[in-house]
Order: sequence, then structure tokens, then C-alpha cells
Amino acid sequence: MDKIYYNDVDIEIAGITFQNNNNKAINLLSVYIAPAQNITIEHLNKMITHNNTIILGDFNGKNQLWGSPLNDARGKCIESFLEINDLVCLNKGEPTHLNYNGTLSHLDLVISSTSLALNAECYMIDETWGSDHFPIEIAFNDCSPVYNIIVEQKYNLDKANWKLFKTMLQNSPFFDNRIEDITLNYDSFLSVISEAREIAIPKRNDTFKHKYTPYWNKECSEAKKNKKEATKMLRKDKNVTNQNNYKQCKKNLK
Repeated sequence: MDKIYYNDVDIEIAGITFQNNNNKAINLLSVYIAPAQNITIEHLNKMITHNNTIILGDFNGKNQLWGSPLNDARGKCIESFLEINDLVCLNKGEPTHLNYNGTLSHLDLVISSTSLALNAECYMIDETWGSDHFPIEIAFNDCSPVYNIIVEQKYNLDKANWKLFKTMLQNSPFFDNRIEDITLNYDSFLSVISEAREIAIPKRNDTFKHKYTPYWNKECSEAKKNKKEATKMLRKDKNVTNQNNYKQCKKNLK
């Protein structure tokens, strides 16, 4: 996709172009606009480089259109941007940001071209995962699904005797016979492979031991757990004790 440049403001944008089931090109943009930036409609209009566009990100703008109790200057600017370009805000009115004092804000938006809006939905995930923002899941129904097949790995390939495995296959009489029935021979072929696997490749130990990444340890896991609990307490009761506890747990996790 085409690059988007700004000379007078600092707007962070990253994006890709993909195709839907009808081979229609769609631009998907991820945007961050810091609160201190002076944004105009002209700046926002630069994001529309294609008729089919989905824009998502932290716009730091408030408007009743996406659930905020008030409208601010940036929120009004974004609303005008939507009207001028015939765009649709897919947000359902849920807050997306948890403030330090336990209040919630509506700052993150999912914006779509009208032509795509009927096939797109967004959902807020009620778990911050260590951030102040709640993740937003976007479902786009006009693309073929990608199926991830997870196969349980029972065999330790790192300790396999590949030389023995190869020898067993080479010595099998199966490969000396003429193929008459594809289905029957396919089953026989699998049997030969399975037999060689059982002998040449040892099975894994059933005991699973979690391997922490170099930057993550048990203290990090505990800090993440504490922040999650502090977030729940703050959302239930915004008293000073819970506010201070949330800020301390957030600091510890960082």
C-alpha cells in the first residue's frame, strides 16, 4: 500500500493490503495519535488512499457517537471525518481505556468504509493483558477462514534415529510390489511408516515443563496476576486505596 506522510504532526500509522473472497483489495491501517497533537480533517483524510479501508487504533478523541459521555474537539473532528468520507464507526459504545483512578474512557476506534461495514464487527475483550487499553477483536466475514490444525507431537524428533528409520524403509518389501489398489496400498504405506517411527523415534515424556522466555520469570507472572486483581478491585470501587494499589501493581509489572 502507499505510504502516508505527515510533515507538521506526529501520527503513527502502519498498514497492510489484503484481499477478500472476491479478490477485492482492502487497506487495513493501525493508527496512534498522541493527545498533544493538533489534528485537522486534512490530516485524517490522508488515511483514505483506497475505497475499501478499515482503520483502527488509539485516536484519543471523545464523542458520544462511540459511547463517550462528552464530545471534545478531536472527537468532533473525527466525526466530521467520518461524515465527509462516508465511513462507519463500528464501536458499540463500550469503553476501551482504564484510567489510573478507575474511570473508563472511549479512546480506541474501529472505522470502516461503508462498503465493508456490513461484513465487519468489533468486540472489546474484557482483559487488559498488562496494558491500560482493552483489546478490540475485529471479525471480518468477507474473507476465507484460515484453519490452524494443531497436531499433538508425541514423538521426540530431536532424538530420532533417522539412519535406522531410512534403513527400515529401504528394506521394506512394500516398495518392491506393484501398486494395484491405491486405497489398499496407501494404508499399507502408512503402516510401514508407522512401524519405522515406533522403532526409530522415541516418544516424548508426558511431563510438560514450561520454559520461560529470557525476560520473563515467575516474578513477572506474579506481577501480572497482581495487576489483574488490582484492576478488578479498582473497577469495583474507585477509592484511594484501590487507586494507589493499581498504580503500584502497574509499576511493578513494568
